[in-house]
Amino acid sequence: MSLETYTYNEIVAPAKLNLRLKILGRRADGYHQLSMINTAISLGDRLVIKLLSDSLYEVTEVSFGRGFNPALTKQLSAELCDPEKNILLKAAKFFFEKFGIRAGISVKLHKEIPAGAGLGGGSSDAAAVLRFLHKTLTPETSERGLTELALSLGADVPYFLNPVPAVVTGVGEVLTPLPIKLKQQLQGYPIVLIVPNFQLSTIAVYKKYRELHPNVTRQPDPLTQNTQLQELTINDLPLLVENDLEQASTVLEPRMGVLLAELRARLSGYRVGMSGSGSAIFALPLDRNSLKPLSQISKLANDCETFDLFMTVD
Repeated sequence: MSLETYTYNEIVAPAKLNLRLKILGRRADGYHQLSMINTAISLGDRLVIKLLSDSLYEVTEVSFGRGFNPALTKQLSAELCDPEKNILLKAAKFFFEKFGIRAGISVKLHKEIPAGAGLGGGSSDAAAVLRFLHKTLTPETSERGLTELALSLGADVPYFLNPVPAVVTGVGEVLTPLPIKLKQQLQGYPIVLIVPNFQLSTIAVYKKYRELHPNVTRQPDPLTQNTQLQELTINDLPLLVENDLEQASTVLEPRMGVLLAELRARLSGYRVGMSGSGSAIFALPLDRNSLKPLSQISKLANDCETFDLFMTVD
């Protein structure tokens, strides 16, 4: 069968939230040792993929959802169409090289996950491509090699190969799924996502973190140890919300600190946190049955896009 016959419409690449992000130390190679609790949410990019028989890597069409600043989409569209800059095209190239396959890929991309928000949009797109190529072309091979390939693309990519609610450790490549009972309780758990009209650079945030904390020593995160995990219930989840990068993000972008403080002061009944290195903020209800109208939260977050979403576990 010709490669060109493989077209899979609307592969979904979900966004993720870091409900918890603790920095445990720094390795000799410069990477940070992390302890995170990640979950996928009901916001995602959509990809239409066509395999090609020649070694061509292209994004032929890009469209954007409402989480994108219209003034920036022209530049972002050009970057997404550049094979040297778009991580999903790099993922395809690395996959074909690893498995000795002469082929290429053509993609139509619809972006819903805002850029520079700490939601893993590019990493999720790359992982979606890897999952598709593995399932389509090399289903008999081990997924371990796929994880190694994903890690070579970026620390967030391995999580998106199987984006279930999980504790994520190492530099982002070690996943321990949350207990089944808790995972079931998370399905459909409501979340409000607030995306400011400014972005934060992951590289810049980590650099600022190192300036603020030059002597980070390796230490465990007791709340994500296995014995603690088994005892977690849905009522404990909001209490786990914490992000070690928040200080660095607010130093780099003071508007981030103002927005977080405002939301925490006025959103009673919610736990407010930052995902990844920002700039996305989430509000997690302490009681899933006591929700404020989205319009009320939107009024608190001026010049931000707000999304009424939920956690996904499959």
